[in-house]
Amino acid sequence: MNIMYTTAYYSRIVAQLNRKMAKNRFCEFELKDMKENIGVILQSNAFYSNMKVIELLRLFKSYYKDTFEINYLMDKLKITDYQNKYYDKLSGGMKQKVNLALAFINKPKVVFLDEPTTGLDPRARHDFWTVLKELCNDTLLFLSSHYMEEVQKYCDKIVYLKDGELLYAGALDKFFEQQESKDLSEIYLRISGGEDDGDVD
Repeated sequence: MNIMYTTAYYSRIVAQLNRKMAKNRFCEFELKDMKENIGVILQSNAFYSNMKVIELLRLFKSYYKDTFEINYLMDKLKITDYQNKYYDKLSGGMKQKVNLALAFINKPKVVFLDEPTTGLDPRARHDFWTVLKELCNDTLLFLSSHYMEEVQKYCDKIVYLKDGELLYAGALDKFFEQQESKDLSEIYLRISGGEDDGDVD
């Protein structure tokens, strides 16, 4: 998997893309084509409370031209038995499986993950990453997470920001060499001075 670690600054990436598109006066066709290739998992979603899982999948599928078959995704994510359940009645782990299906239904080339495992128990977090690896085929992922062990285990590149200033951008292993440590949590605490004021993007 190609994953870049992000935190709250991932929203800036989206804002910069919007500004760049406006500056270059992208035509409607180009904008639509770009959206066809992007998937997103937000930390919290505001779906219609009266929508069932299968209804959400059908709705999102209708937005795109090239998509996975719904039955394929439900089988891959093991959510077939929950297709007629209301989304807002699902457990946190099951909601994230549905979110994965919605994010990947259009076979995206880029996916933004906004703290996707927050609030999940260890088993649900493990299942989430297992399925995510199966779905990713040359997909670039931008990850926002408070779990440094996940970042260290799954990410290839990072951008480290402190007080809005860029400290590092590049391969994670090179960052470890620079910091003379292979413990990302320890590095984070050291650079931030033991306070939660440093950001890795």
